Amino acid sequence: ITSPMLNGLRKLHEAEIEGLEHPENRENLALVGAILENRDTLRQFCYSTMEASFGNYQEWGLRVNTPDYAYLMRLNPNKGVYGLYCYCYRRDWLEQHIQEARRGIRFIDPHYQELFRIPDGDQIRIIKPDGEKLDRTARYIDDYHVEIGSFGSNLYHICEFAERMDYLGNKVIPLRSSLPEKCFVYVESTDEIGIVERGEMGYWPSGVVPEKGVSTRQSVDNLNDAQGVTKVQATAMKAGSLCGWATKAADPANYNEQGELQVQKRKDRGDAR
Repeated sequence: ITSPMLNGLRKLHEAEIEGLEHPENRENLALVGAILENRDTLRQFCYSTMEASFGNYQEWGLRVNTPDYAYLMRLNPNKGVYGLYCYCYRRDWLEQHIQEARRGIRFIDPHYQELFRIPDGDQIRIIKPDGEKLDRTARYIDDYHVEIGSFGSNLYHICEFAERMDYLGNKVIPLRSSLPEKCFVYVESTDEIGIVERGEMGYWPSGVVPEKGVSTRQSVDNLNDAQGVTKVQATAMKAGSLCGWATKAADPANYNEQGELQVQKRKDRGDAR
């Protein structure tokens, strides 16, 4: 860490903190300024701010803003590993990038026709001709470039990626984080309850028998409700399993509050390379 960055970190108790449920808590603010003091202080901070956890009890993420800079921190209070990774950005540049990234990442065919679009940080699945499946995280770089994989391992122009996938005979589908891993669906042809898995075509029988007096369709709704799966998510999952995961109907964002599919045409940005 450079000397100017250390000087900035020493003043973090005066900074604006994002990602905390109670950022106005002065005790928490003072603690942030001391997280570099020792591992015990770091551990105390992490376990008192579980809302910033990555969900694995190993790593925590925090953004701290000063007037000119934003510090993105990855914290780990466990012994034997680095306790802190700190990435420093010009705050205005970072805000601009985040705003642009909200447009999502476009995946196109070699002729520049948009196939689907996913949010920054979502995953795609690459399906090889032999059926092997590779799940990869996609990160927005700009409107025409994408990082596929982890830690900057593969950076592509979106058309270069499309051409490479086409040449290899690979198929690419989105694995939207807005969809559950699995859900129940009503199978009209057999009046049974099926299970659909995100990214997989078709369904398999659940073996669940509806309770007496409850219709199969209502049983599906009840089962999904119990799993926290909304009707829009279930509808999108069923569409993806039937028509393909790159279709508009497989994206929950394309439904209105009434659960009706609302497809809006996107304007093509041209074929600039």
